Amino acid sequence: MELDFSKQIQAGRSGPKSAAQTPAEKEEQKRGSSVNEPGSAAGAITFSEKVTVSLQNKVKEHNAKSDKKATLGMLKKIYRRGAGAFSTSHRPGQTRGSWAMARVNMFLKMMSGGNVKDSYRKADQDVANASEEEISNLTIDSMFDDYSKVELALAKIDLLASKISNTEILEYSQSEDWECETQAEKESLNKIFRLPSGSNKKFGVYVKNDKGNVVKVTFGDPNMEIKRDDPERRKSFRARHQCDSNPGPKWKARYWSCRQWRSGDKVEGELESDASLIEINQELIDVEISTEEYE
Repeated sequence: MELDFSKQIQAGRSGPKSAAQTPAEKEEQKRGSSVNEPGSAAGAITFSEKVTVSLQNKVKEHNAKSDKKATLGMLKKIYRRGAGAFSTSHRPGQTRGSWAMARVNMFLKMMSGGNVKDSYRKADQDVANASEEEISNLTIDSMFDDYSKVELALAKIDLLASKISNTEILEYSQSEDWECETQAEKESLNKIFRLPSGSNKKFGVYVKNDKGNVVKVTFGDPNMEIKRDDPERRKSFRARHQCDSNPGPKWKARYWSCRQWRSGDKVEGELESDASLIEINQELIDVEISTEEYE
């Protein structure tokens, strides 16, 4: 079953439609997936790498100047709302990307304490007040269409500066396996690194858990050497931790401890810290440390 953005209703706007309420052409009216809440298309949207990097940079710039912090999860939710609203309500001459980015800029203006219209504040205040866990459960179809020409021009400048083309703004997939995986994630997740001296664990790794959230898993006794080349030590460790019968999922410490005690491979963890991973993927800065070690 597909969900059509063109069926959304503009709430709270009486009278004739303005130029900003022009529906997109039929071929541009993107559809979502029935996997999520009706009308949300939340899981059907995959961000291109350039869009993700652009939003990451906006988070960094905003947080450096504002006491009320934004996160990448917030901006992705806002971008999705703008992209979805484009199908039913936008100014002629605008692209889905400029409509979405204008909404992101409006959101950051509100977060910084700037003047925004009450209609906008009502539209996205839920995201501003939500935790990261709550954001994923918020609906996508929250309409707003009253951007100024200046705001739309600035949004287009953002897209040009990030070299984002109209064809890579968003990609919609019909697959129910909607986990988003950017190039940054590919280069930074599942990479073992060493933790600083004095930590209660020896290694760390960023992974996605069963909810699709990125978490930091720490594991390994910092006072214990990994002598997996010793058959007896390796056999003893793997038996104690059920490595061959129940290593567990990769968002738990046992999985990675067992991985370090495999035979035939060198111990992983050549990275002296996670600094290079965070440089690749700044979203890692805000992730939680997983406390799930064993079942």
